[in-house]
Amino acid sequence: MTSTLPFDSAACFSQVGALALVGLLLLASCGGSVGEPPAGSTSSTDGGATSAATASSAPKDAGSASAAGDASLAACASPADCTASAPLCCARLETGPGSPPACSVKTMVKACAAACPTELNTKCETTEVLRLCAASTDCTEPGYPSCCRFKQGGTELTFCGPKAMEGLAEKCF
Repeated sequence: MTSTLPFDSAACFSQVGALALVGLLLLASCGGSVGEPPAGSTSSTDGGATSAATASSAPKDAGSASAAGDASLAACASPADCTASAPLCCARLETGPGSPPACSVKTMVKACAAACPTELNTKCETTEVLRLCAASTDCTEPGYPSCCRFKQGGTELTFCGPKAMEGLAEKCF
């Protein structure tokens, strides 16, 4: 007799990606390898993760992880910092070598964008894209309905993710 598992494999992959990302954030706050932000960016370092605002590295739309030459993109910490033409606060993390969840975090860039398709990966040396949020109403992307804050050491990041990550969060809104 065979049985099938009652779960959606695509949703499971998204949940695994979210859990790997949480591990990346924890690693960054515990002194993971962090590189310099791209040339020409404004940055600050908090708890091991580099936050940078740069038009050349900020997510722009669903088909692009780069908005080269678009000086209209602004740095943000939440959607409240953004405008009607670019209402989403998007974070892009470049990960380095390692094995999930122990990937090093090279850079983290935060910028307002018109679109911010979430990209959670289950391997290192990739780009992760997160939609930052202040409340669950900011989380309108299918599959990522939960706005949760993760905090470890001096690093804190609040982003939209799958419901499965709620138990790992410091707080969900």
